[in-house]
Amino acid sequence: MKGLIRKDLYVLFSACRLQLLIVTLFAGAAVLLEEQVSYLCALTAVMAAMLPMTLMAYDEQSRFDRFAFALPVSRAEIVLGKYAVTLLSVLWVAVVYVLGGLLSAAFGLLDLAQWNLGALAGMLTLPLIVPALYLPLAFRFGVEKGRIWVIIFMAVFGAAAFALTQLSSVSAEISVPGLLEGFSPWLLPPAALLLFGLSALVSVQLYKKREL
Repeated sequence: MKGLIRKDLYVLFSACRLQLLIVTLFAGAAVLLEEQVSYLCALTAVMAAMLPMTLMAYDEQSRFDRFAFALPVSRAEIVLGKYAVTLLSVLWVAVVYVLGGLLSAAFGLLDLAQWNLGALAGMLTLPLIVPALYLPLAFRFGVEKGRIWVIIFMAVFGAAAFALTQLSSVSAEISVPGLLEGFSPWLLPPAALLLFGLSALVSVQLYKKREL
């Protein structure tokens, strides 16, 4: 499986350099642009979440998904390799955001006391939830049909994010006992990671049943 992960990383750094650069720039810019931090974090998370789908599309176009069966790897390893690369992309976003904050503070561009670390929780959550939902379908039906579900999921998440934003603004104006009180955004990444792990198990089973 290590060879599959290395292959995907080579593809990322050769064929997806522009996407990686944009993800890196957005994650770094989110540190300094406080007014647009939510918008930039959402864009960063969405682009990071799309990387595994891009890798799967390259595999299908080059027929590597069929060639892989001639290698000494199992279908489970093929699936788990994509999930591992997804985790690495999420980790990369987090590292860039943290290093950007520390460097900005070192150069006097950012006050660490006012650093929005809650945004980091969102950047760790969305790139895990979105692939957790669409990867099982992509492994079962292929990338093209999976893209349709990506659009659906993005629309649902966008509507949910807008609803939460409106709910937060309403709760700020109207005192509702217990509404969002005591909720920590850092509860979201562990929940997303659990969903991500369950998704990997489902994807393995679905991919074993798929005929290529």
